[in-house]
Amino acid sequence: MGGGYSLPPQTRTSGAAVASLITGILGCIPFITGICAIIFGLIGIGATRNPAIRGRAMAVIGLILGLLSVLGWGLFTGSAYYLKKNTPIVQEQFAANTFLMDLSSNNVASAKKYTNASVADTDLAAAVAQIKDWGGVQSMAPAINGDFLESSRNGIVDENVIFPSGTKLFHFKMSRGDDGTWKIDSFTYPSAVNPSGMNPAGENPTPVNPLSRPPAQ
Repeated sequence: MGGGYSLPPQTRTSGAAVASLITGILGCIPFITGICAIIFGLIGIGATRNPAIRGRAMAVIGLILGLLSVLGWGLFTGSAYYLKKNTPIVQEQFAANTFLMDLSSNNVASAKKYTNASVADTDLAAAVAQIKDWGGVQSMAPAINGDFLESSRNGIVDENVIFPSGTKLFHFKMSRGDDGTWKIDSFTYPSAVNPSGMNPAGENPTPVNPLSRPPAQ
């Protein structure tokens, strides 16, 4: 009598398990790759209950990496949002710096987006002319860290603005709207009439009328 034998059952690796591991390792696209790793991992774990399908370990690892990816991106996004809402000096300086660069490039329309209604168009035009006389903005650096009042809804920023003709101090009073955007309520800078931009007592900069410039010779 001849003895019979049967071939061992053929096995294959779960495609979902492989996909879960790959997307879990990548994790480079915020949330998307993590979510895909979780979904493929769950599918792979379910598929590997069949003895003919391998890859359970890959599916589990991919699932864990996917969960870590989603958690990590969630913490990063939440932290970024928190910092955006709770670091007013950074936002104030960004608004002031962008405003000055727009004026330096004669882009009044863009600069106006960073001001409230208290800043007149004539003030912006005069500032553009003065900045042009100084040779245009080269760079900027904060003169102080900033001062905040009323639960950080109002603030003051002083910027040392470097021109080819020298460094000038710009003084900004700003406020934050309900949408969290910081805008300029008023700004002062040295003028040809008052080069120091200070009051006679040498205290904080006082508003200098940007239009008060000597007549052309």
